[in-house]
Parts: sequence; C-alpha cells; structure tokens
Amino acid sequence: MSPKQFIFLASVLVGITSALAVILLKSFAHSVYQAAAYANSILKLSFINSVLPVIGILLTVMATRRLLGGTIEKGTSQILYLVARKASIVPKKQLYAQILTSSLTVGLGGSAGLESPIVVTGAAFGSNFAQQFRLSYKDRTLLLGHAESRPE
Repeated sequence: MSPKQFIFLASVLVGITSALAVILLKSFAHSVYQAAAYANSILKLSFINSVLPVIGILLTVMATRRLLGGTIEKGTSQILYLVARKASIVPKKQLYAQILTSSLTVGLGGSAGLESPIVVTGAAFGSNFAQQFRLSYKDRTLLLGHAESRPE
C-alpha cells in the first residue's frame, strides 16, 4: 500500500470513528436527559429545571478532577494551539473526556453545545491514530484536521 493510499484509508477510518463518537455523545447526553426527566417525574419539584444545570456542572467538575486528572483541553482553539505548539499531538484522554463532560453538562440542561466537543474528540481520534502508526507531523495534522472539519 502506498503512503497516499494509507492516508486515504486512515482518513476513512478516522471519519467512521468520529461518526461513532457523535452517536455515542448524543446518545449519552440524551440518556442523561431522560434520567433527569424521570427523576423529575418522581420528585415533582417545581424548581428542578433551575437546579439541574448546576448539578450538571458539579458532576462535570467532579468527573474532570477524579477521572480526567484535573484538566481537559476545551474548545476548538485548543486544537489550533496543539497543532501550532505541540506538533499536533492531542492527549489520549481527549478521546473520551469531551464525550463524558459535555454529555453531563448538556444532558442536565447546561447551555453548552455539542459541536465543539465532537470536533475535539474527532481531532483526538485523528491525532492518536497518526501517533499509533508513527506518522509524520504533516500526516498527523492532516488526519487531525480531517476529523475536525467534519463534526456531524
């Protein structure tokens, strides 16, 4: 297989993996929402819609501290920074960090969207795939950008 063919195949695999991550992210966020709605139907608290976003943020902070080592890269601007300063190397925890934290925040009524988290997750898939196969900076950036440009 030629290097160009490998990059083409890698792009397809990263795209498919990113699409599966979108499905997982949306499904998890929907499940969190359904669980909150079920809890509200049992508790019947009039103020629950005001409290749920705060609970979502607290759960996100706890997950970040306990499961993700205290920090995660946030937003698409961090991807640009990683390309420019870190040789397009995205930490492995970004493969799942955004899915977990964004699902909790959005599923419980937070005002954040799901577009940026899936861009970061897709970029992490591209970067980590390239690292796994020891691809060059140029090819790693290509796979990172390929996943980043197709969030949904």
